[in-house]
Amino acid sequence: MKGGEAFVTNRYMTVFFVTLPIIGLLERYGLKQRAAELIGNVKAATAGKILSIYMVIRTISAALSLRLRYTTHSYGSKFQYSTCSNT
Repeated sequence: MKGGEAFVTNRYMTVFFVTLPIIGLLERYGLKQRAAELIGNVKAATAGKILSIYMVIRTISAALSLRLRYTTHSYGSKFQYSTCSNT
């Protein structure tokens, strides 16, 4: 393998090992409690509030020429941000 090929082929494992300590630190400093608080706030959300937030996000992304795409990859994030192009 050439210089960076090993890194490129194993980059997802590298991302995992880099994010693992960060997740540990977040857990130590109250991520679980903050998540429980956030879920409690979501219970008060109505369909109108959710749709309003969605439309604000879409409007901002359209103003910045971003497209929100949903992909069906079996790895990584399912939402991808991309600039408008002919692709």
